[in-house]
Amino acid sequence: GSGERGGRGDADLAGDGLAPLERFRVNVLVTHRPHVAAPVVFETNPSASRLFGFVARRARLGTLVSNFLRIRPGALHRASGGVIILRATDLLTEPGLWERLKRTLREQRLSVDDAGAGASQFAATLRPQPVPLPVRLILIGPPELYDSLRVQDLDFSSLFRIKVEVDEVMPRTAETLPVLDAVLMSFASKRGLPPFDRSARARLLDLSTRLAEDRERLSLCLEPLDETATFAVAQARCRAIEQPKTEGKPQLVVTAADVDA
Repeated sequence: GSGERGGRGDADLAGDGLAPLERFRVNVLVTHRPHVAAPVVFETNPSASRLFGFVARRARLGTLVSNFLRIRPGALHRASGGVIILRATDLLTEPGLWERLKRTLREQRLSVDDAGAGASQFAATLRPQPVPLPVRLILIGPPELYDSLRVQDLDFSSLFRIKVEVDEVMPRTAETLPVLDAVLMSFASKRGLPPFDRSARARLLDLSTRLAEDRERLSLCLEPLDETATFAVAQARCRAIEQPKTEGKPQLVVTAADVDA
């Protein structure tokens, strides 16, 4: 009966939860297509598991089991062969993350720790072998943090040898306006926001000029621009609710009036 079939199925599984044929599968953590630009990864919420990867587990017969097919990649895996961008303050506020990242950069080898193995005495241990890490790391932070790390951290200068100071403003020209507009609209697209018409996009660019406090320049502080765009979407949705009902579902478009509201 069904009980016998279930018993045989359990017997076919090894202690790591793998069926016999699954041992011949390949766990591809990350792949990059040929003739495609090198990856650029911006990790906004770094933690040990999100940066270095982790080993997923599942409960089986009262034990936490895992296997090589349950190894999950981190941001450093996805950035292999390219660039990863991190905020320095995010790394320093996470206990132990900064020291582990420095060790990984020094050795140029990336390892996935089985953090769950120590969480329970009933968890089996899995230790994946380290892999080479061809990656360039860009840290973002204020100048005073850079100076503090140079003085207090002996490894910092050897790992981060190039300092780049980015101006907070740029000239407002026919070349820079479309670039800033494309960046703002890419943010909106990634967040699933409705489209902005030309008047709304022009208002955002004018706001950038006001933030720069110079009619010939644009501010590169994108956070207030992104917040304004988010509020404009909320205003557009409220406007759509207040409009009389019509047949069909009209497309929601953010206008200059929504940005100014």
